[in-house]
Amino acid sequence: MAIAVSSVADSCRAAKRAARVLARTDTAVKDAALEAIAAALELRVEEILAANERDMEAGRDAEIGDALLDRLGLDEARVAAIARAVRQIAALADPVGEVIDGQRLPNGLDVRKVRVPLGVVAVVYEARPNVTVDAAALCLKSGNAIVLRGSSAAARSNAWMSSIRSGASRIVAGASSCCSAKEIAAAALASTRGTGSADGIEGWACDPGDPRDGGDGGRLSWRPSVPRSTPPSTRPSNLPSRRAMNIALCCCFIISRTMSAIRSLPMYSA
Repeated sequence: MAIAVSSVADSCRAAKRAARVLARTDTAVKDAALEAIAAALELRVEEILAANERDMEAGRDAEIGDALLDRLGLDEARVAAIARAVRQIAALADPVGEVIDGQRLPNGLDVRKVRVPLGVVAVVYEARPNVTVDAAALCLKSGNAIVLRGSSAAARSNAWMSSIRSGASRIVAGASSCCSAKEIAAAALASTRGTGSADGIEGWACDPGDPRDGGDGGRLSWRPSVPRSTPPSTRPSNLPSRRAMNIALCCCFIISRTMSAIRSLPMYSA
């Protein structure tokens, strides 16, 4: 199965549209969708474990460590626990519309504090495939859309579980989506100068990801506005270094605090 991810902008637009529908969705519909997700997880456990085994093999090759491999790994018992957690969420009372406080003002006006959905929730998490389902189930129950960014070490597991979850719920398109580290990096670059290319941009640039995290191109670093193709010998020598920028920021902070202290002196307070 190909790992299906969406661009950050597309995912967020779809999530915003879906949030309006989810906020008005009846409790019975949401609970039925959650039950369908739990049943689908139990039915397709072999496919989930096969995808997870590929992530585990890649993690062992990258030597990500035993602790991370333990969090990444799935078995039948863990998948069953995920499905059970989804059913427990479905059994919870619907928080949407709950009146948590209220009073009548002296003029006769009734004022109430009511729980309403947030709208769109973004979740960034490490190599824990269960979070892909847990976070989406909680958002579905509370009437929120969700945009997920899981670790690239669990990319295949997350893709399968996200596909199963989306196919089972079928309330509204875009209610839950996954974004890769590369898409997050491209979005950060695009927000700097309106383009997704790192060449010639002063700002956040995308460097190759850590091999221990799957090499998903997700590390960002500050880079002056010099194209990557520029030979080292022709790079301008007057570009400020990171140390110089930090010193300048510290100087600005010290000057600001000093001016504040001076203004607080009695001769200026009068």
